[in-house]
Amino acid sequence: MDRCIDLAQYAEEIGIGAGFGVGTNLTNDFKKLSSIRGKREEADTSKALNIVIKMYSMNGQPTVKISDELTKNTGDAEEVK
Repeated sequence: MDRCIDLAQYAEEIGIGAGFGVGTNLTNDFKKLSSIRGKREEADTSKALNIVIKMYSMNGQPTVKISDELTKNTGDAEEVK
């Protein structure tokens, strides 16, 4: 979370719009019930799914993903640039 806050503050300081999130729990906000010998146990958080979801556009505007790994940037090349 600290990195997210730092990035948001930096984007604001240099005058660019930035929207981002940490999405692991986006697809993992459910609980599973386990049972042992027919008795119900407390609900445990399910294991995070190993998937990536990236926004393509918002309100008709293209979106980009800027990664720490330059080869993983996604979106329109001019927008990324």
